[in-house]
Amino acid sequence: MLFSDHNGGLMMQPDTAPPQAPYLKDGSDESMLLKLALDGVESEARAYCYSVALVLVSREQERAYLERSRENPNRRPGAAPRTAWSDWQFLAARSGVLAAHNLKEGLNSLTARMKGKPDFSAVDHKALKAARKKIESLFPQARELRDAVSHPEEYHRDKTDTTGGPGQGTWQNNIFEDTYLATFKGQLLRCPLSKEAAQEVCQIVRETFGAFSAIAWVL
Repeated sequence: MLFSDHNGGLMMQPDTAPPQAPYLKDGSDESMLLKLALDGVESEARAYCYSVALVLVSREQERAYLERSRENPNRRPGAAPRTAWSDWQFLAARSGVLAAHNLKEGLNSLTARMKGKPDFSAVDHKALKAARKKIESLFPQARELRDAVSHPEEYHRDKTDTTGGPGQGTWQNNIFEDTYLATFKGQLLRCPLSKEAAQEVCQIVRETFGAFSAIAWVL
């Protein structure tokens, strides 16, 4: 479970809760713009982690409902009615896919914002480069997935079989185990939506923010 109860309010568990963006010591306009970019990274990381949590919680609740339905002796034969839990899984999954893309773009933009600016020379750019490599490894198809989720009308135009066998067609808005699946322009796309992926996102963001420790206030 990624959530815990704190006096009636749901909170993320520490290992799946992204850290707070650092506060930069310098109050210049350039630093303020960089701070906004760091806040954006935090926001997208939180959006991804909460999306994963909602996918997993909704799936757990849906499975429990189906189990209860099967045990009901008065149940009408046939499939159980679709519930909000099922729909919430896919809403959350699409949100997670978009957040993964935005997070990746946000991390990539940090170095560009600091290029040629001596005030940011103390930032650990090697750590930022390592973080970018990790996020690329975690979400290598982020841009294509963003396009697939944002343009579902393309699915109806694309009948290329990319699912591994003749006659299997294309996939739109599918979740298999802890992975979101979609086909877009003849390519099978995957986005992880697991607790482990959320933990990795938090670690990547933690390392990213740590790279600014020399120019940031201690929280």
